[in-house]
Amino acid sequence: MSEGKWSRRRSLLSTSGALLAALASASWPRRGEAAPPSVQAQRLANRLELWHTYARRNQALIARYHVTRWSSLMREPLVGDGTLGAREGERLVFVDDGFSGARTDIEKGRASYAARGDEGVREFPRGRRPSLDWLADRLSRIFGDGEGEGLIAAARVEVPKGRRPQLEIRPPREHPAALDLRGLVLTLDPMGGAVVRLEITEAQGDRVRYDFSDHRQSVDARELEALFGEG
Repeated sequence: MSEGKWSRRRSLLSTSGALLAALASASWPRRGEAAPPSVQAQRLANRLELWHTYARRNQALIARYHVTRWSSLMREPLVGDGTLGAREGERLVFVDDGFSGARTDIEKGRASYAARGDEGVREFPRGRRPSLDWLADRLSRIFGDGEGEGLIAAARVEVPKGRRPQLEIRPPREHPAALDLRGLVLTLDPMGGAVVRLEITEAQGDRVRYDFSDHRQSVDARELEALFGEG
């Protein structure tokens, strides 16, 4: 589970005072007019609009992922593949391929983890671990079908510069989750807005990166139910 930072003007001494006054008058909003958005605010609005272009159709989503985990306790990163399933922001599941078949299930009010062969499911009720609560809520918003305002609510947000459209989302400094989580970085498809990469970084530097592909929206309910283990 951690996804840079962010021109100067030169005044011409030869410019006449009259011209400077005219420029100043034009640059300040007139009474009754809204101030123009800052460059950073406009870039954020553009990213949220791009994300929402795809997310508004996320009522039933399935995608494949390749996951890479880095840890200070491991000499080499762990890699794997799996399937993501999401339903209307209400339920989200990551199911790893391979022998372990580990699955992380996030539903409003709870999160759970289990691997194939486990005698039981490890439940993480909401309220016991603030960092897990914040992360589970954020993931539900990322793959849900809500508005952009909800995606960045109760979070610090930056828009990294670069050719790839990204959003960096962090817990508020005063939130207990900031003790464990540095934050996460979303990378969006520049044309359609789908989340193509999610990188989560813990406070001590360990991180996990999901690279998503083969996104399918509006999948058959039975396919999603099978992935969730329902029915």
